[in-house]
Amino acid sequence: MMKTCISTYSFWPMYAKCGWTLFDAIDKTAELGADAVEFVLDDNPPDGLTLGEYAIKLATYAHSKGLATPIYTTGANFCPPDVKAEIERVKKHVDAAAAAGIHLMRQDITHGFYPGYDGVRTFEAILPFLADAIREVAEYAQSHGIL
Repeated sequence: MMKTCISTYSFWPMYAKCGWTLFDAIDKTAELGADAVEFVLDDNPPDGLTLGEYAIKLATYAHSKGLATPIYTTGANFCPPDVKAEIERVKKHVDAAAAAGIHLMRQDITHGFYPGYDGVRTFEAILPFLADAIREVAEYAQSHGIL
């Protein structure tokens, strides 16, 4: 039997236009009859919460609405001037997913070359250091029970 999952990203226009929060997106996901909700989180949880606290709060709320929380997603760009800082930033999201009991995570790998990048501008040129960053985050996630 197929199950359905709606990403909180699907409601992106509603956050700005209607003042929605992720809790509103969870409500709408449940109202639409989905089985699960995917969280897409940035680095700015509300109300002074940590990422982990916020993820736990969202997961608890989703579960109270009958929704599973199978996946956590965040943006990433492993082609910045300081890739180590970006790796550490994404690892904080891994920690948040683990705290919320979410065992699957995805993130972007890049959204383009940073201003001032002076290397060859091809995917093949940046693939080696993208792969290193992805591998480091994936190994960290795996050590926390996250695929």
